[in-house]
Amino acid sequence: YFEMSMGVAGYTIITENADDDKNLATRYEMLNDKARGQSRFPDPSDDVQKYYFDLQYAYETILPFEWIDYPGGWLDPKFKNINDDRYKQVEKNIRESSMLFICIDGDNLRGSNINRKIRNVKMKCAKNIGSYLGSFNGNLPKIAMVVTKYDLCEADTSPAEVKEIIEEAFESLFQRDDVFVAIIPVSLGATLQDDNYSGELEPLNVHLPILMGINFALIKEMELGKKLIGDINGNISDAKRDRDAEQAQRHAANCDRPLDGAGRTRGLSGHPAGHGGALLFPPAHPAGPPHLRTAGQSGQAE
Repeated sequence: YFEMSMGVAGYTIITENADDDKNLATRYEMLNDKARGQSRFPDPSDDVQKYYFDLQYAYETILPFEWIDYPGGWLDPKFKNINDDRYKQVEKNIRESSMLFICIDGDNLRGSNINRKIRNVKMKCAKNIGSYLGSFNGNLPKIAMVVTKYDLCEADTSPAEVKEIIEEAFESLFQRDDVFVAIIPVSLGATLQDDNYSGELEPLNVHLPILMGINFALIKEMELGKKLIGDINGNISDAKRDRDAEQAQRHAANCDRPLDGAGRTRGLSGHPAGHGGALLFPPAHPAGPPHLRTAGQSGQAE
């Protein structure tokens, strides 16, 4: 949040709630305080946390979105309670999300045994999220595999090995060619854990997951906008076609009316058209286009 609040390529994000901004800013200050040692990290939470953000470009809001953060243990089948309303809500949030971020602890990728690394990721991550991915019934959203604490495994595991390990651990997911999956390593700093966690805070790639989500959310909004414009153009075409058909019917009815002694067509009141009778034809060019009522779309992402 702190990285994006400063701006990246003209984009910034702000919280809709001032208390959330204060809370997140305080957390960053704690992380940046080397004197705190290991206590610089916030305590783990057992609760789901929701944040409402506004994406801005050049300080103009273009897309509001919701970020839902929940403890990883909630997905563990051992603790899952299908009768618990909290779990039902988590399942609902996952199914309705336009993008998923699956976090993989870099600590699971340490060492030289690649088979052990694959098993670590399978047992501690893939098996927990698999049933939730199945709930999409094939219609999966965009997915980012976020390798956290990448500095812990960078010396042991090359980028190519990270890709191989994740593809093996999530084998069923990578069998599909219609799902976009990105692998993003992130870190708070290579020396952060030095001297009892008193190292420098040097974030790496921490803004990329949210930028990826924003990118696809904007693409989705553009597609919805194109569809809305197409619907409006279709309504205009329908209105013109109906008007032309009505004019043609009136013209046919006028041609069938009897002529008076002067050879003029009688109007609807029996008077000669153009002499006090009712108007037979609407103007060829009405004063304005037909009134159209359209439904707008709200732009929101999870």
